Amino acid sequence: MKKCLIYFVLTLSLFAYKSKAQTIDIRIPDTTGIKGNLIDIPVYVDNSLTGLDVLSYQLKLNCNTRYLTLNGIITSGTMSAGITDPTYKVNKYGDLLISAAYSMPLQGSGILFYLRFHMNLTANVQIQFWGNNTCFLNQGSPSLTLQGGSVLIDNPIVSIMTANFNSSSPLTIGESVQIDVSGGTQPYTYQVINSNVGTISANGIFTGTGIGKTKVIVTSFDGLIDTTDSSIEVRAIKLTLPDTSIVLNRDFIYPIYLNSNNLTNILSGSFKINFNSYNIVPDSIIIGNTLLQNAFVYNKIKNGTITISFAKSAALAGAGELLKIRFKILNTNQSSISLQNVVFNQNLLANTTVGNIQIIDNTNTGLPLSINQPLTEYYCNQTDQFVASGGNGSYTFFVSDTSKAVITASGFFTAKKGGMVKVKVKDSTNTIAQTSNIMIYDAFLDLPSTNVSYDSSFDYPISLLNVSSSKPVYSMQINIGVNDNDFESLEALLPNSLINNWSIAQKRTLNKITISIAGTTPINANGIIIKLIGRLNNTLTIGNIVDINLISVTFNQADYYTKNKNGRITIVNASCPLQINAFLEGLYVGYSKMTPSLFNADGVSSLTIADTVLVELHESISPFIGVFSEYSLLDTGGIINISLPLNLIGNSYYIVLKHRNSIETWSAAPLAITNSNSYDFTSTINKAFGDNLKDDGNGVFMIFTGDITQDGSVDFNDYPELDIDSNNGNLGYLVTDLNGDASADFNDYPRIDINSNNGVIKINP
Repeated sequence: MKKCLIYFVLTLSLFAYKSKAQTIDIRIPDTTGIKGNLIDIPVYVDNSLTGLDVLSYQLKLNCNTRYLTLNGIITSGTMSAGITDPTYKVNKYGDLLISAAYSMPLQGSGILFYLRFHMNLTANVQIQFWGNNTCFLNQGSPSLTLQGGSVLIDNPIVSIMTANFNSSSPLTIGESVQIDVSGGTQPYTYQVINSNVGTISANGIFTGTGIGKTKVIVTSFDGLIDTTDSSIEVRAIKLTLPDTSIVLNRDFIYPIYLNSNNLTNILSGSFKINFNSYNIVPDSIIIGNTLLQNAFVYNKIKNGTITISFAKSAALAGAGELLKIRFKILNTNQSSISLQNVVFNQNLLANTTVGNIQIIDNTNTGLPLSINQPLTEYYCNQTDQFVASGGNGSYTFFVSDTSKAVITASGFFTAKKGGMVKVKVKDSTNTIAQTSNIMIYDAFLDLPSTNVSYDSSFDYPISLLNVSSSKPVYSMQINIGVNDNDFESLEALLPNSLINNWSIAQKRTLNKITISIAGTTPINANGIIIKLIGRLNNTLTIGNIVDINLISVTFNQADYYTKNKNGRITIVNASCPLQINAFLEGLYVGYSKMTPSLFNADGVSSLTIADTVLVELHESISPFIGVFSEYSLLDTGGIINISLPLNLIGNSYYIVLKHRNSIETWSAAPLAITNSNSYDFTSTINKAFGDNLKDDGNGVFMIFTGDITQDGSVDFNDYPELDIDSNNGNLGYLVTDLNGDASADFNDYPRIDINSNNGVIKINP
């Protein structure tokens, strides 16, 4: 295999300087990345340059360009920022020349600049300095100590992915639901199909913003896509019936709450109220001091139902008590109240809840006043209904600290701010009962449990969830406990969202990493805040568990309350092999060989590689959902080798091959996945679904070429792009280059002409 090196020569014009007898350490750290991504590799100056009058430097490095391709030099946020940006160009031999001029000396220590690479293939790639004869500051003083590094490029771990949401009931505008995703590789990206209905956060929390139905599309980091099976319905209005306790032989007033501020010109409505007429009986409808005050309200009571209709000359405004009903109590028992047939403005549906009424006979039981406590923990803006029992009825609820939470007189509770609070209730004799302490959290700090291959690096996200928009985060310090013996390397980085513009400082001590971050733009949304990246120690084996624990967390200089969850990494064997044999008609040159199209285009790629292809696995039954996809190299002998996730073993899947200008081709039947797998598209025509292969005339079968537009058909739509590139004499790695000679020209037309005339199309189940 041909090995090519990039020689980076960084030459900056020399100005007047003075030096001191001091050695400067310059190094490139070891790091990890995922194939197909960009990576910024820092070049560090570990000693201060202040006072050394460093006005120029020259460095020479090398690495293998088959695995890493230079994308640019980045100075933002480095020692070189704001002085002079280097200029560079690449000559025909692949040498990169970089030059810059400094009128002011470099100051301090830290990152001199970043080398931005594209990671092409999996490998452990060395990036080394040539030596002191080619690397120096000024003209050699101060002297340098040089240390190169490496980049471990891994394949993404791919698995089956499913997306669901954990609520079958319609949402009300402003309410949220978590989209649950399993499988695939994090991070996931989310998209709402109908953006008029709702929005979704970076960590999958859907919030209703408009009336209607929609689904959510989820895409994993490794390219798997799934859509929620069921639609999420959002309605504008919600009617809430509270739970309460009433003493026998007393009348009571029962409110119906309208919980929505998203009213759109509501002028009329109707609904039925269902109740148990054996236990309670309505006495009157009360609309004074409610949303229906001054409205025309019709009601009819019959057989355990109240039919309500109303009309107003002015639209309903705000949220609160829609109306109230005065009931008389007949018997001691538990009775429920529910709503049905709720319609506003003749066509606008509403969500409803069911209320429970506990009727207590104090004359017989003598029960003391008490209050239920549904939960001991809440997040800001979370609501709940509290219920009292015993005592002497006529309950009034209140809280111990109104800065932390509020509660209506009938017990409807809303958390406001992190801290401790109690809910209290008072009866008609001024007797008071209270709950135990209730903890309100401003957010949830989540350390997940995940799986990592025993021979790979990891990317471990730490997320901040349930964030209160009214209390943003502007600084944090997190102490994480780890076992140093479990890690070969470990480093905290900021993600490309939420706080990527914040500053970060970290310190490793014995079995602990301390991370401090702060920024000028506070966080007021959910998402990933930190990623731990590194590599596990090679002494760990499959089945070992690595614990990652939160020792302490401080947000906003302690003015913040978070609920925290520890995490863990389980070591797994992530893959099993699959070998596929396939020839591409366009690249086929006979005798079971294909032309090396990548080398023909760039002159540096391996002569044993024909091209890249996308391999997919699809379920064996309709709708044939994709469960796996990975780009892989197809060698000139027609062999593809990939690794499959172990969780696919025991299932059967169609194999699908896709190529930049070939017809998408499916296996004739699903392949049962075992510990070792192979499939040969070249041996017989019936190895492809619908016999959709081309015979070379000698019993070798190939995948049809010519689908330039990738619309599943070789036809007139494929000619325009070929005509343009051919007329312009375009050269290189082109989708219109059907025969792989790095040129779009007359030699490509015969292949597309034949297949277009024969009506070649994609054939799939």
